[in-house]
This record gives sequence, C-alpha cells and structure tokens, in this order.
Amino acid sequence: MDVPVSSPRFAGWNGTSRLHAVMGSLVGRTRELRTLRAATDAALKGRAGVALVAGAAGIGKTRLAEETAQYAESAGARTLWAACLPREGLPYWPWVQVLRAYARERGLQALIAGIGAVSQDLARLVPDLLPSAEPEPRGQTLDPDQQRFRLFDSVATFLQKISDAQPCVVVLDDLHWADAPSLMLLHFLARDVRDARLLIVGTYRDDEVDRDQPPPPCASFSLD
Repeated sequence: MDVPVSSPRFAGWNGTSRLHAVMGSLVGRTRELRTLRAATDAALKGRAGVALVAGAAGIGKTRLAEETAQYAESAGARTLWAACLPREGLPYWPWVQVLRAYARERGLQALIAGIGAVSQDLARLVPDLLPSAEPEPRGQTLDPDQQRFRLFDSVATFLQKISDAQPCVVVLDDLHWADAPSLMLLHFLARDVRDARLLIVGTYRDDEVDRDQPPPPCASFSLD
C-alpha cells in the first residue's frame, strides 16, 4: 500500500513482502508512529520486519526511532542501538556495535551462549570479545563470497536466537554513512529473516544516499 504525500518518506516491510509508504512532516508524525508501532506489534508476534525512516538532517528521524524503541521496550522487547560514522572505517561497524551492545546489556557469557555454534564466524566481527576464532581447517578455505554468506547467515542465526528468548528491536542510525558490506547484510536480513520476533529500524538522510546502492526489499533508497 502506497500513500502518496509529500517528502520525506518512511517505508517499511514486514516479512510478508507488503510495502507501506507514508510521507509527511515528522513534526506531526502520528501516522508514522502508528505504522512503526504496527511493525513492532507484528514483530512481537513473530513476523520479523525492517523499517526505514528517511528525511533531511534534523527533521526528527532519530527521535521517531527512539519513540519506537520506547514503545517496544514497554511491550517487553529488548532494543539494541548502533550508529554509522561519517567516514570510512571498520567494515560492518553498525553490526559490530549491535553485538557489543548485547554483550554490555547481557554480559559476555550471554553473548557467547547466544552465538553458540556460529561463534567462529562472528569472532571476525568482534575479536575483542571473542578472540578464540580458529582458522579454517586445511583444505577447506572458503572464497570471499562463501565467507560473506557464512558471516551473514551467522548474524541472522544470532538475531533469530536472541529474539526467540526476548523480542528484539535493532536501531541502525545514519545508514547514509554505512559501509557497503553493512548494507549488504541489511539486504540479506530483510530477505531471509522472517519468522522471528525481530524488527530492524534504520534511519538515513535521503539527500546523502548513494544512488548506485540497490535498495533492500523493504524500501527504496531513491526518493523523489
């Protein structure tokens, strides 16, 4: 369902591939909040989703994400926050922050338990927390595409596992500064994580988006 109003635009996807687009000023954002809360309610019931909030700097994107997080927490969900940086940095930086945020909240042992069998793959993201990653067995070296897929699948497994224990909302702020691998991982999660009590909320400035970056299945980065 598309609701054609004026820019900026919010778009969300809820695991059943239904697309909702709501536009308008974030100052009076009743409809935007209603849509995000509906996505949160769906996630609480096991229908995972990704929602993106776009708009100019200072218009209230982060505040909208904060209000969504507060609503989710009041319903018993865990929230994990990450922010992208305005410069080249560590690949997968927002996802590194998500893992670290979980470790801070729940403790390192809970992180290790949550990761379980995929700890070897995720240790490449957070070697400071999980320094015991073992090298690939001789003769089983993976090519870059295989390594990336295994990493993506490991992140999906981790998010699935922790959301099984408690509903989870992940907020990724300032996605217009995200590195390409982080966006590829977001694409993967939007496509492949559906039956989980998980909602990923991303914010970005629509005037600073890389127009060559293909959109995830939840929304378009190319806004008019």
